[in-house]
Amino acid sequence: MENQKWADPNALANVATGLGIYSLIPYFFGLVDNIVGCIPWMFGGLICMIIAVVGLFKNGDIVSATANAILTVVCLFGNFYHAFITLVWGSNVTENFQASLVMGDGMADLAAAFFCGCVAYIAWGANKLQSIAVALPTLAFFLLFLMQMGIAGPFWFIPQICFTLFGTWLVYSGAAIMFHQATGKQILPYIK
Repeated sequence: MENQKWADPNALANVATGLGIYSLIPYFFGLVDNIVGCIPWMFGGLICMIIAVVGLFKNGDIVSATANAILTVVCLFGNFYHAFITLVWGSNVTENFQASLVMGDGMADLAAAFFCGCVAYIAWGANKLQSIAVALPTLAFFLLFLMQMGIAGPFWFIPQICFTLFGTWLVYSGAAIMFHQATGKQILPYIK
C-alpha cells in the first residue's frame, strides 16, 4: 500500500507563525503592558503548528519539521507561558520567580539564536531569500539574549523590528507556497 503524503504543510506553518508574531506587535512596541490579549492567537497558532509539524514529519521533511517544532516551543509556547503566568498571578509573581523567568528566557533566546543561525546556514544553498529571512530572528534572539542576561543595554526596537519583518516574510512565503502548490508555478517569488 502506497504511503499517503500530506500536501506541503509549510504554508500552514509559516502563516500560523507569522500571524502569531503579528499578534505580539502591540506588546513588542510597548502599546500594551502584557501579552494576555494574545492568548487566543497563540493557542490557535499552537494548534495549527502541531498539525503542520505532524504533516511535515509524515512527509519526511525532517529539517522543516524540526525547525518549526523547536521554534514553536521557544517562541510561541514561551510567550504563551508568560501570558498564562500574567493572567493567573498578575503582579503577585515573586521577585525570585520573575528572575528565573528572565534567566530562562535569556538562555532560550541564546539557543534559539544558535538554532536559527544553523537553519539560515542550511537554507543558504537552497533558498537565499529564506536564509536571509531566518537571519532576522537569529539577530533578534541574540540581541534579546544579551539584554536578558544583562550583558548589553537595550537595543531599542531592533529585535522587535527583526521579528516583525520575519513575520511579514512568513505570511508572504506561506501565501506564495499555497499559490505555487495550487498553480504549479511560482506566482509570488519566494525561492531564489
